[in-house]
Amino acid sequence: MLKSKTFVKKTRSGGVLKIVREHYLRDDIWCGSEVCKECKDEAPVLQEETCIESNLCPYPHYLIPDTNVVLHQQFRCRVWCFNPKIYNEGSIKLTEHQLKFGTT
Repeated sequence: MLKSKTFVKKTRSGGVLKIVREHYLRDDIWCGSEVCKECKDEAPVLQEETCIESNLCPYPHYLIPDTNVVLHQQFRCRVWCFNPKIYNEGSIKLTEHQLKFGTT
């Protein structure tokens, strides 16, 4: 699925510049959740037990913390009531690098 956003911008010299931003969304990759009723994936990867229920969001969902949350809110990550946690591979590698070299 292709979505595009088109707008016109005025340049410094007074000319007009048309800008088109395209965003391509793949519809052939499934989410892999047991809870999802729209996906046609036959072998789900994410179990229903890892879903979080909340008053803020009425639908079952998964919580994937961002790199900044992992680095700066580590004590909350240990206390939160969701288990098992789902982490982005990029967040894990960046966190390991920053903890190894002591930069935040």
